[in-house]
Amino acid sequence: MKALQYEDDVEEEVHNFLLTHDLCKKSRVAVAFSGGVDSSVLLFVLSSLHIFPSLRAIHVSHGIRDEHELEAEKRILHSTCERLQIPLEIRTISRGAIERFAKEHGSGVEDAARSFRYAALIASVKQNGDELLLSAHNQDDELETLLSRFLNGSALEGFEAIHETVQLCTTCVLARPMLSVNRAAIENYARIKDIHYSYDTTNADTRFYRNRIRAKLTPLLDLEFRGWRTGVLKTAQKLLEDKESIEKDTRALVEQLQFTGSGKAEIPYQSLISAPAAIARRVLLYAVSQLKSTCRQPCLECTNPRDQDMEFYSTERLSSRAVDEALALLHEGKRSFRMLGCETEVRAGVVTIKVGLDFVTEESYFFDIEHPTKAKVGALSIQAFWKDGSCLDEESQGSALIDEYLQPGRKDKAPVRVSILENAFTFPLVVRSRHPGDHINLTNGQVAVDELVKSWHLEQYLRRLPMVIEDRNGIVAVFSWPSDASDRKSECRFRRFDGPKSQKQFIVDLNLEGE
Repeated sequence: MKALQYEDDVEEEVHNFLLTHDLCKKSRVAVAFSGGVDSSVLLFVLSSLHIFPSLRAIHVSHGIRDEHELEAEKRILHSTCERLQIPLEIRTISRGAIERFAKEHGSGVEDAARSFRYAALIASVKQNGDELLLSAHNQDDELETLLSRFLNGSALEGFEAIHETVQLCTTCVLARPMLSVNRAAIENYARIKDIHYSYDTTNADTRFYRNRIRAKLTPLLDLEFRGWRTGVLKTAQKLLEDKESIEKDTRALVEQLQFTGSGKAEIPYQSLISAPAAIARRVLLYAVSQLKSTCRQPCLECTNPRDQDMEFYSTERLSSRAVDEALALLHEGKRSFRMLGCETEVRAGVVTIKVGLDFVTEESYFFDIEHPTKAKVGALSIQAFWKDGSCLDEESQGSALIDEYLQPGRKDKAPVRVSILENAFTFPLVVRSRHPGDHINLTNGQVAVDELVKSWHLEQYLRRLPMVIEDRNGIVAVFSWPSDASDRKSECRFRRFDGPKSQKQFIVDLNLEGE
């Protein structure tokens, strides 16, 4: 592991990485910019190299830290980007959303923040049409990740080195050009270039697992075990070679996995239970990951998830333990059970897995619509169908119309109807609850969904109901349910649509039954 002593060394490492991975030809490039020393140095390096004709920065504000600290950080973000003449986009996650998610899903705040951050980054690069997203993960990050996964009993995949490049979405690659650069070299570069950067005080909070490794374990290893860094990285490389051998057998079983157009994965029961546990576990993780990613982030070109790169771990870090429990149930002869939010059923010698048309918690609804359909889950029902004849008005912005209708004598909540022009969207449609970081492109520009909802002054329980309709190209409509506590009617905003107004609409009716 060579030491990097000069600023030219860091720039050379980044440049060589981009050349090696043939990334210099990308024209629309974004940088995940936290404002800390790592991402600030990466921005300066890229600016010095003058490789990309279009470069911008994306900052995701997690809403975890003190407001004064966040305001100071924003000043540094803006001053850095102004100094380098790089456009800056800031995406803000609602305060408390990450902590609530972590509590509800039994995960750590760090993992929850990571999921929210990647969701916001993916939404941003899709909407801007970026081809490449660069992050400032470095050698120290990689070592901390490997130590963390070892101490937590991770599966083999967890001991891989951090991937240098990942297909973030259909149109954008995520690359990490500083993985060969250690933090000491990065901090030295910042001193030489007089780079001002923010400091996240949560990084010093040893209640967080990763911080304890950084603050206590790695200094001890540096002191007592010289050369441990090289040893850990070499071990990760050897484990990657072992994983490639296992993946060969896994791919053979994946070939028996069939994804249907109705959002299901099917595999022969006997093939699955007769496979070694290590292979069967990976196939189930792959199936669930692909089903969930297809539902939440529909792919523009790919209709078969297997056509995409095989990644056994999604950004949600799916639980191997839950899959092991599912395999045990299959071996016991269990015919139907839930696994990682999916319905699993054995019938006629076939194991069928599908993402349940229900909510994982009381605050997370979604329905996947590929054609006219009816569905009901608990108190919530949905009906979608085509209708001829214009029902648009001048306020509809040319894409959709929301309406409320009450039948005399009903005690149910007022249903909601959304009518979308035939040529203003593409299938599949997803009707879901809002997510942190959601944005919609209106006629007057891009607006955060959280800001819309805040301006509508809704009761808290209404905010948990489905209020987003999305297709492959982003959010089509954001709507609210009518209030019980007042005469306030539904609100709705629609994605900008400049095409011809069809006389045919796709109607989506939602109904929530009374208590």
